[in-house]
Amino acid sequence: YKALSQVGITVGDGAKLTLNEDRLRSTLQNDRAAVEELFTLRRTEEDEEGVRTIVAAGMGVKFDQLLDRLTHPEYGPVESRLNTLDRQTTMNERRMEAMEQSVASRRQRLERQFLAMEMALGQMQGQMDALMGMQTMMMNMNNQQRRR
Repeated sequence: YKALSQVGITVGDGAKLTLNEDRLRSTLQNDRAAVEELFTLRRTEEDEEGVRTIVAAGMGVKFDQLLDRLTHPEYGPVESRLNTLDRQTTMNERRMEAMEQSVASRRQRLERQFLAMEMALGQMQGQMDALMGMQTMMMNMNNQQRRR
């Protein structure tokens, strides 16, 4: 067998594998070794320098090769994506720290302004009380002069 569909395994929508159990049972009964080879075949050749190359591979070997490429620690897309996410996380953490510092600075400034306003209001209230006291005193003096 050369394809998964020949043994009852197909790829459907969203890359989901679908299993036709009857077909798989039938192919296993007819030629179990060929079905196993579809998944486990690994034929290699060695060149003059002793380097082994896979020249024929079953689905299991192909899946392993695909996973190796996807998860390679130096150039695999999974590692690349993880590195990108790490960089984005670090950048976002720095932004949050900067925003927190900005908020803290603004809070301090607003608290200082509020305190200055409170002090100014207190002074104005004191001046108002003094003026009211002076006005009351002048009214009392006027009333006393009128009585005389």
